[in-house]
Amino acid sequence: VYSFNLDPSVADFPIIYSKLIWGSKEVRWDIYEAGWTDRQWEYPPVPGQNGYIGPATSHVVAGSVSYFDPTRYDPDDTWTYPQVDLYRNAQTQASYHEFWWFGKLGNGSQIELGNYTMRFATLKPFGNPAAADNWDVFQTPQIQVTGKYERRG
Repeated sequence: VYSFNLDPSVADFPIIYSKLIWGSKEVRWDIYEAGWTDRQWEYPPVPGQNGYIGPATSHVVAGSVSYFDPTRYDPDDTWTYPQVDLYRNAQTQASYHEFWWFGKLGNGSQIELGNYTMRFATLKPFGNPAAADNWDVFQTPQIQVTGKYERRG
């Protein structure tokens, strides 16, 4: 359950930490209708088709600051998935890739209240993106969205 309350004392939004043994040509964080499964995978996914809501976004300061402060940073200062040519970091560094999702979709809108399926996936080396089994998938449990963050003026 996520309210997307960005107050630092609450910070109710999903965070994904990722370590890659190998670099990847493509990393995706996609939002689907509730009940969607990987058997329904189509590439490239098209919003409004096959249960696909749209790509997630991640805030630009994720991983570079320890927490999100809405008085210092604009929650709409994001980039949209997919991320391409992400470097490996599992065995070469003590760091990880960190991604924050505030409920904003790639089209700029905020996700509506309701239930959804999130799919965070990394294309395997030399993988075919159209083949569902060529992705390393972190399939989260179904999520419930109960709120939206406050946009600036």
